[in-house]
Amino acid sequence: GIIASSFLLMFVSQRLWATDHLGIWARATREGCLAPPYVATAFAAALAVYTIIRAARRILSQRK
Repeated sequence: GIIASSFLLMFVSQRLWATDHLGIWARATREGCLAPPYVATAFAAALAVYTIIRAARRILSQRK
């Protein structure tokens, strides 16, 4: 789930699905107006992993 949601986030934020006929997206990236989404995707994946670990610890502590 974490890997799938990370790929989905990168797919949406990279605009791989949209065409850029005017080249505005490429120009904005070159000028620094748009950053690559790698940091945001890594943060979202780390947050998901942390949430799963925390939930697993709570479940295991309630069973004792």
